Amino acid sequence: MQVGDLIKHKHDVMKGSGIVLAVSPPDRMTNHERADTLWTSHGLTRKVTVTTMFMEVVSESKTKQ
Repeated sequence: MQVGDLIKHKHDVMKGSGIVLAVSPPDRMTNHERADTLWTSHGLTRKVTVTTMFMEVVSESKTKQ
């Protein structure tokens, strides 16, 4: 998962999709990365931080990091 990827929740618990703005290194408690996203759902867009454990990439970014 990298900046610019379009993501969604694997099990549709969170409706909608998001664009990854930044990815943080794994945290010590869960050992999973966190991603800051612009998440759009039900016609609203918000900045949301999500754990990457339950997210899947729908479309990869074309930019090189």
